[in-house]
Amino acid sequence: MLIALYLALAVAIIVYPLTPAIGPYLLNGMQPAEAYGPYPMAYGPAIQAIRNGERVVTNEMVTAYVSMPSFHASSALVYMWGAWRLPLIRWPILALNMTMIFAAMPAGGHYFVDLIGGVLVGAAAIWLSGPILQASARADGSNLLGHEEQPFKEPSER
Repeated sequence: MLIALYLALAVAIIVYPLTPAIGPYLLNGMQPAEAYGPYPMAYGPAIQAIRNGERVVTNEMVTAYVSMPSFHASSALVYMWGAWRLPLIRWPILALNMTMIFAAMPAGGHYFVDLIGGVLVGAAAIWLSGPILQASARADGSNLLGHEEQPFKEPSER
């Protein structure tokens, strides 16, 4: 699960600067409710300045950016995948993370396409994590940390 999270985060960090977006609130001239605090959309003026040709980064421009792909959506998918084998927390984790995915639009300032991109990045990270983990296994049966490989067993098999 950690490998998948790191992969998704790496893709998000690489792609974010290439896909700057001011978000639906600022695009439509709206401000989110004050319940979100004083800095939720602080990236809007910074992106506007960059789009207008500003090439000097000032302290006001250093802020958290929201863009494509949504790492909220990527990480939510990875968390759901990681919890799926754990029957006691499977459904609460599924509900909580589905809420996080869909809340990223009204609360996080994402467009719907950002969520789709995030889910695709999360799915690709999950898919790639298996081969990466297998490639890390050594011929003597240990992994990169030197620990013996232990196959996952369902609780009923223990």
